Amino acid sequence: MKGTVRGLVKSHAENAFDLYMALCLEDDGQYLSIPIRKDEWCELLGFDLKKAKTNATKKYLMNFKTQRLNRILFQLRNLGLIEIDRENDTVKLSKLEANKTLPKISVPKTYWSYGWPARLSFPAKYFYLICLAETAESPFYPWWKMSMEKIIKTYGGDWDSLGHAVKELEGMGILEVIRGKAIKRGNSFSEEAQFYRLNPLTTPPT
Repeated sequence: MKGTVRGLVKSHAENAFDLYMALCLEDDGQYLSIPIRKDEWCELLGFDLKKAKTNATKKYLMNFKTQRLNRILFQLRNLGLIEIDRENDTVKLSKLEANKTLPKISVPKTYWSYGWPARLSFPAKYFYLICLAETAESPFYPWWKMSMEKIIKTYGGDWDSLGHAVKELEGMGILEVIRGKAIKRGNSFSEEAQFYRLNPLTTPPT
């Protein structure tokens, strides 16, 4: 997550991030050849003609979903996250370089079945993965502890986006936070979070 997936976050490639997470769930570490399912994946990513160009040609409209999906697949391929087999119309997750410092992340199936990718902002989705990674090997399990400065240094992002992500996950009931001392940032102060704990995912609030 610190490397290529972090690149998706840095480039604000939310659709590519969501599709890669879905592919990881389907593959389950087996490195299978996964058939490209255009309609299913476009529905997952929320693509529809309402998001097409207003002055688009008829041909563009006919191929709108295919073109958008292809751009995302090429983006994942260029980052070294997937391999594309056009002859068989399949994709396969790339075997990334082993990193002994990172635990294997298991995203709950309820993350998808309850529709959380469509409800959370991109920074909130990324911070959720950070929580899963840190919780897995935390000596304070089910809590984990890390300063925001170290989180940013380790996983990327910035204070504002990740700070808003924490508040968003808190407001959704996904994350519990214990805050401690106030940290000065410029001309203002904000409370530094001391501990984080993920709650089981439920259906999103209406």
